[in-house]
Amino acid sequence: SLPVMALLLLLEPLLVALGRPRAFASAAAAYGACILPVAPLVGAQRAMTSWLAALKITRPVLLINLALVPLHALLTYLLVVRSPLGYLGAGVATTVVALLRVGATYAFILELVLDGGESDELVLDANGVEWSIVAWLGHPSKIPGLSSPRN
Repeated sequence: SLPVMALLLLLEPLLVALGRPRAFASAAAAYGACILPVAPLVGAQRAMTSWLAALKITRPVLLINLALVPLHALLTYLLVVRSPLGYLGAGVATTVVALLRVGATYAFILELVLDGGESDELVLDANGVEWSIVAWLGHPSKIPGLSSPRN
């Protein structure tokens, strides 16, 4: 994500160097600035989604994504058509939705691992299969460790 962020930050001078008109380069750079936070958010989302998939927990990510699709469409429409942002509204909407996606996924993981802070062990029903998950809070590399499925 660092190369993508660097490219977005250097977009205007790069486009000018490639012979694009300055007005076009400025407009592209403004859009690039709007979506700049998306790069690290996508990286964080991929890491969390992969971790959950390794635990065979896929339904929450699906539900989060399904909930965010209409919100993204509505927010994009409102920010592009009904606000003075114009085309920049699409970038702002993309950033807001990426932030919401990461926040919702992280909140689910916190609930999963910490069980509301009441215990170090959580039994959950993930797609019909019960797993015992132990949160080794002192050893982040072991959060959580899977044991055998419960009967």
